[in-house]
Amino acid sequence: MGHWSWRFYIGRIRKAQRRGDIQRTVHLTRHYARFYPDDPNSWELLSVALMEAEDPEASLTAVAEGVRRFPLSVSMGRMHAKVLIANGLKAEARKVLERLRAQSPESPLPYLELTDLAFDEGEDDQAKSYLLKSLELAAETEWWTRMMLGKRLAGFAEERQAAIRVLRDCAERSENPYAQVALAAALSRSDPDGSREYAERARKVFGRGATVDVGDEVQDLSDWIFKDDDT
Repeated sequence: MGHWSWRFYIGRIRKAQRRGDIQRTVHLTRHYARFYPDDPNSWELLSVALMEAEDPEASLTAVAEGVRRFPLSVSMGRMHAKVLIANGLKAEARKVLERLRAQSPESPLPYLELTDLAFDEGEDDQAKSYLLKSLELAAETEWWTRMMLGKRLAGFAEERQAAIRVLRDCAERSENPYAQVALAAALSRSDPDGSREYAERARKVFGRGATVDVGDEVQDLSDWIFKDDDT
């Protein structure tokens, strides 16, 4: 394999990811990191690919190299914490996130991962506190981060309507179908008609039979959206 442009690598990597070809994704991300080591995205993509390949130790090695090269990157630090968690090193992950929180108090990302850690450890009140702080810090233009926060907020019954407002804003601000699916899922119990409306928007992109990974939740659009559709 030769030395492609970074855009070409990204295109090939995304294509392999869509096909679910994990080994091909690992192969491509290794080459991307080799030829573009000064692009922090290359180390993050490699770390994710190796985690999906169920090689957490290699993923930790990759993200450690990314952190060495980009010690002030909040995104890289967040990835470091995620990989530590995948390796069962939750205490170390918490230290990384607390350092990131002190280093970049304006960023919602450390609070997002701290939310998940608190959830995992059964600290629901602490998780909610982190979640609300992250939502407070996330700019309205950061629709993907706000979408992830809205999905988590919907897990608290008393905050469901607030979560729906956040997700609706994300869906209206972005044409990305993931936002439409997230809102449709949140509305599925309280507003079936509204849920179907946003699900149909996603249908135009994904089509019948699609299975969509929305953060930590997989939506089977074929069974969920189209179950009453005989066309």
